[in-house]
Amino acid sequence: MTMSRYGDAAIRVARDCFIRMKNPNAIPMVYFTDRANVGDLLNEYLVPRVSGREIVKVRSSLGSHLRAVGSVVGSASRSSYIWGGGSIDGARPSRELDAKKICALRGEKTREMLACHYGGNLASVPLGDPAILMPEYFCPKVESEGVVGIIPHFSDADIVRDAVLDKNHVKVISVEQNPEPFIEDLLKCDYVFSSSLHGLILADAYGVSNRWIKLSDRLLGGSFKFIDYYTTVDAGSDAPLIVSSDRELLRLLDNPERHCEVSHYRHNKRELLDSFPNRYRDDNNA
Repeated sequence: MTMSRYGDAAIRVARDCFIRMKNPNAIPMVYFTDRANVGDLLNEYLVPRVSGREIVKVRSSLGSHLRAVGSVVGSASRSSYIWGGGSIDGARPSRELDAKKICALRGEKTREMLACHYGGNLASVPLGDPAILMPEYFCPKVESEGVVGIIPHFSDADIVRDAVLDKNHVKVISVEQNPEPFIEDLLKCDYVFSSSLHGLILADAYGVSNRWIKLSDRLLGGSFKFIDYYTTVDAGSDAPLIVSSDRELLRLLDNPERHCEVSHYRHNKRELLDSFPNRYRDDNNA
């Protein structure tokens, strides 16, 4: 590590110590905020409601902290409590983890990877992305507009913009917004095509018929996180529809009923909810 990186790390640690002291009752969390993304923002929405406590974002992994929604396993440490997070690419985490702090994982692929690398018995660890719990905390009454939604990952947004510009029956839903308006947009659709993982998860959670599409090779980690999620539901397929042209995209949008379905969670939501670490519930000290 260069002197510059040592300095950056020291600044992060000092900043986190200040945040923890200033907010002693809040849950320290690590999640991504480099760019607004509904999947990452679910941490700020769900965890306070599940735990009964506020959260603060920290950037270092030295002190005990929580990692939940998102591909947050790869950079975790022995100080990390993991609740529903997953691996982005199936690669071994850069640091050792504490198996006792793995409370829930996004899917079987992440669990298999960790068991292989660490030799621990993780068979009893509940599986599921916490996003599937959203209807327990936000269930708006939204009337369908009879439109077909397309949810591009933010790295794919430019690909669909011009293709659907004049299509009145198509609604482009941005992932760069908070969970409530995103879900309200989602519920206006009869069908949804998405290259965003949490677009698909939330569509399943709210019963909106959907299909995974691949618009580019831009997504970090490729298909791993999608397949990881699909191990926890009764999906008819865990492979994307490859869309390589505007014409192919428009053909899908004109015939969504041929491709879309709702996948249902195969495990126990109560078990996933109860696996939230007791350390961070409102009746325990952090």
